Amino acid sequence: MRAPFVVSLALCIAWSLPLALPSLTSRHLALRDFLLSPNATSSPNPQDPPGFSILIDLSTTRCFPPEKVLLAAITVIYDWAFQGYTHVIKHGTVRYTLQTYDIALSFRSIALAPPHRQLEIRYLIFGLLHLIDKMRKVGKYCVSTASMLAFREPVGFIRLDIPRHGIDPTNIKLDNSTIATVGDNDTSKKNANELTTRTRIVDPKDPHFAITYELKGESMTWVDFLSGVLYALASAAQGDDETCESMAGFNAQRTAVYMINGIRPTKSMYILTYENVRRGLLLLANRMFSAGVCGEVEFSFEFLGDVLGGGRVVLNDFDGGVMR
Repeated sequence: MRAPFVVSLALCIAWSLPLALPSLTSRHLALRDFLLSPNATSSPNPQDPPGFSILIDLSTTRCFPPEKVLLAAITVIYDWAFQGYTHVIKHGTVRYTLQTYDIALSFRSIALAPPHRQLEIRYLIFGLLHLIDKMRKVGKYCVSTASMLAFREPVGFIRLDIPRHGIDPTNIKLDNSTIATVGDNDTSKKNANELTTRTRIVDPKDPHFAITYELKGESMTWVDFLSGVLYALASAAQGDDETCESMAGFNAQRTAVYMINGIRPTKSMYILTYENVRRGLLLLANRMFSAGVCGEVEFSFEFLGDVLGGGRVVLNDFDGGVMR
């Protein structure tokens, strides 16, 4: 993406990937403390596709709670990523509407796009990221529309709106199964220092997969934490079954840092994939919101009891990197 998403590679130190995550030794953890392998994600955040641009319209008189917009975005990008990062949604496709966290998110391609300019999943992902960042800057998370262009030609749009009456807003269709979002009524933020117990979340779709997390350090606002998860998930959307060795980056406002490491397999044949990362981040965001707990967090991804890797979402302490 454009500046706030472009971060110099000087922030990343190219070292061999450690077998264990670095411990949280200070109140905050900066991106400079994260060691990337030579084969790690080459940029801390995903970059705009070539020729991508966007037009945004906000209806600031009809607003949503910021955390629900971010949770809806996390859920929808998770869903989109299953189609493939460069999957084409052909022109004239019907309008799709996904409803979750009391928000209806619609998208479609335009009716008559030229064959060489079609809507792709990556355009939807970046369109939604830009739309949310615009709402953050304006200070209104609201009913809105984003029109996406490729090399100045329209290819599709995204709209955030109030759900239609009579449709349950707490369920969303994900990869041929329905996963309920939970905890919409509990938005209180508890002190992370009081909650250090490790919590294990078993994937309801695949009981072999789980994510274990533990709150560390300081509390975070929901916007900081969930936007950190959102950008981590958007970065992981670029891959699927490929091995995720390591990835790191910021949220748009650079108030939160995400860092994820895979562990080199030893006796186990299982590896951390980008799909594992996306699934774990979705489970993590939903569970923490359900529990009303928000703070710096460390987590690990597990399959059949083997730890595949781990990561953390923490406040950013990098000199000059905090914009608040």
